[in-house]
Amino acid sequence: MNLCRTLLAGLITLMPTAGLADIRVPDSTHVEIRGSLAMGSVARLVAERYMHDHPDAVVTVAGGGTRRGLKSLIVGTGDLAMGTDGIPEDIEKLASDSGVKITAHTVFSDAVVVVVNPSNPVKDLSMRDLRDIFRGKILRWSDVGRDLARSSAPAIVDAGAAVHEVAPKAVVSRDTTRKPAHLPDAAAPEQDDIQVVTFEGSQGAYETFKKEVLGDEYVITPRAREVSTRDFYGAITDRAIGYVGIHGVRQLKMLTVDGVVGSVENVRAGRYPITRKLAIFQKEPVTPSVASVVEYFLDPAIGQTIADSLGNVPVR
Repeated sequence: MNLCRTLLAGLITLMPTAGLADIRVPDSTHVEIRGSLAMGSVARLVAERYMHDHPDAVVTVAGGGTRRGLKSLIVGTGDLAMGTDGIPEDIEKLASDSGVKITAHTVFSDAVVVVVNPSNPVKDLSMRDLRDIFRGKILRWSDVGRDLARSSAPAIVDAGAAVHEVAPKAVVSRDTTRKPAHLPDAAAPEQDDIQVVTFEGSQGAYETFKKEVLGDEYVITPRAREVSTRDFYGAITDRAIGYVGIHGVRQLKMLTVDGVVGSVENVRAGRYPITRKLAIFQKEPVTPSVASVVEYFLDPAIGQTIADSLGNVPVR
């Protein structure tokens, strides 16, 4: 399925489009797009299509995270930024102090999924469990009905093949009379057998996960291991738990949340509880060349079709 989507996306770059391809843009146009890697695949194909239609244009795409992309837009080292829809407060302040107005255009939505090591027998967690695990109230896997020492490793979940149906509610044995967990002392580290893994604040799906799971009331436990996107996969060991965009599952095991799979269908239907909107950001006043690239992202026959072909939920 993923191969078919990739081939389809490749064909999109060669399809002629009346209208947008005929928009006159300055010769030797160079548009720099920076920001979230979650939009990277879509942005690269949009850039390829744009350059195919406008041979004199150069559109480059680079990562760095939402905050870095927005900062580059503010200081002028980038022409467009990509990231989670909604500008962080500190970036809004930086823009205001710099006299810069930023406009966001939502391009597509996707899921942020919870992942564990394939050796972990847990299959499903509730939103309440996730909140309590990531804020440090639940410290042991046994508190959610699983003893890792006595369980066998399951097969790895193929995120590309098993995300099209609402999963049946997993039956997880829990001790409903459990007492609130307390932080163990330094002499008993074996009690703290859940290793929470989170991203650095400027990377990955941190903003979405924090907002949707913990809200404004709680913060992620200071006991969490904070990693970069590059180090994330090595950090998900047999007792660890983390979160990532749906396309970043790779070799890890994806959990259902309240019995619902983080799939395109469930995001579109509003059934999956942890979703995010990805947007392209421009600085006002916008130049003709930047405006024409933005139109490619939003056009139903180009950017929106590309987003859909890569397993996202387009906005149009």
